[in-house]
This record gives sequence, C-alpha cells and structure tokens, in this order.
Amino acid sequence: MASLQEGLELSNWRFVSNASDGEAARIIVGWDPMWYDAQCLHNSKQWVTFRVVSVDQSLDINISFIYGLNTAAARQEVWNYIRRYHGAFQSRPWILMGDFNATLKVTDSEGGDRHWGGQKLDFGHCLHQAELHSIPYKGIKYTWHNCQELNNQILKKLDWVISNTTFTGKWPEAYAQFLPRSVSDHSSILLHIKRDQYQPRPRFKFLNLWTEREDFLPHIERIWHQHAHGGSWGLKLHGTMPKLCLIKTRCLMS
Repeated sequence: MASLQEGLELSNWRFVSNASDGEAARIIVGWDPMWYDAQCLHNSKQWVTFRVVSVDQSLDINISFIYGLNTAAARQEVWNYIRRYHGAFQSRPWILMGDFNATLKVTDSEGGDRHWGGQKLDFGHCLHQAELHSIPYKGIKYTWHNCQELNNQILKKLDWVISNTTFTGKWPEAYAQFLPRSVSDHSSILLHIKRDQYQPRPRFKFLNLWTEREDFLPHIERIWHQHAHGGSWGLKLHGTMPKLCLIKTRCLMS
C-alpha cells in the first residue's frame, strides 16, 4: 500500500483494501482526509462499504464499491449482501458502484451468448427486491470489451452505479459518467454530485413494485379510513398528501 501511495503521489491520502491472507487486493479505496472522513463498515472479497462524510457536513452517504466474481454462483454473495442491508441503509443515501460482472437486460451486451434467462436474471431480481435502481449515466454504454475484433468481439455493460431512493431524492441531478476504456478492459466511472445544488421540496414518489406486496391493499384501507381534518373539498385534498406519505413510509419500513 505504501508503494501505491508513493507511485500515485498521494502520500497524505488514506487507503483501505480488501486484501486478505494469501489473496491480493481486488478493491482499493483512497480518500483525502482534508476533505472527507471515511469509515469502513464492511469488507469482503467482492465489496467494500464505507460511510463517507465531508468535512463541511454537506455530504453524508454510504458507498459500496463492488467487484463481482466471474461466476454466477459466487456473485450470489453480492446479491445476498445487498438484500440483507438494503433495509438498514434505506434511511441514508446509498450508492453501489463498480464492476458487478452482470447485465440487467439482453440489450446490455453485443456478441457472444445472446440467451437470456436463468442466472442472468439474478442481478435485476436483486435490485427489484432491494428497491434500488441504476442512476442516469453519460458516456459509453458497453463498459467492458473482450479485446477481440470482428466476429469474436464481445461488448457488455458490466459496470454500474446503483442507488436507493433516498440518494436520488437528495441529489436528483446526480449522474454517472463512463469514460472510454484505456489500459483496462473496463471503463472508468465518475460519479457527479452537485453538493451545492438547489434542494427543492421533495416530490412524492411511488414505486410500482409496492403494489406487488401482499400487505399493500390492507395498508391502503387502514390508512385511508383514518380521520381527515376538515369538511371542505380543499381541506380533504390537503389531508390526502399526509396519507400518501404515510403509505409510502409504511411500505419502506416493512
């Protein structure tokens, strides 16, 4: 790690890796303590999760750096981790970024095996269950290239920036940028967050997947029959929004 700091000329930075006994590091995270305080929450072969707080307190988020293994069976550990912690992290902005080694849909690849199904669905199912989504991005679509040409060429979107609704609610203009590949067969990622952007009043957001829950209609019926203050049309409408927000809160909490 010392040689890395010296080579990058970042002697004042701090670094954490997921190196373990007998295995080299697959993920290395560095930060400048003059600007950020970073606390490592979880460290594994396929992910490293931090809580990152800026010195001026304008940024306070959880970030998971992902490097998925090559086999679908091994990546089950990643999907299980995401499903396990999405509830604990739902009240805080959470970003997951890196090489997931997985695609979300058939159009995320060109060349190679075009069959879609089976274990290729695991990534999408995981995000659906954890109520996470890919944030908007710019730059190249296919972030991985097999370094071959013509009929042997394979292109895939394996690198992603995923977030929860708490993150997008706080930074609705955030986006990822995927840079052209250079020395690596993967694209580099930049996450753009405008920390000083105008913060509008939060909009009501409803996820269609909530309707698939068995307890969705009972929640609606129970909350909607609670007393609404006022008798005029305007006051009844005024009472509707708190009920909608309560329904959303119940769906997120349970």
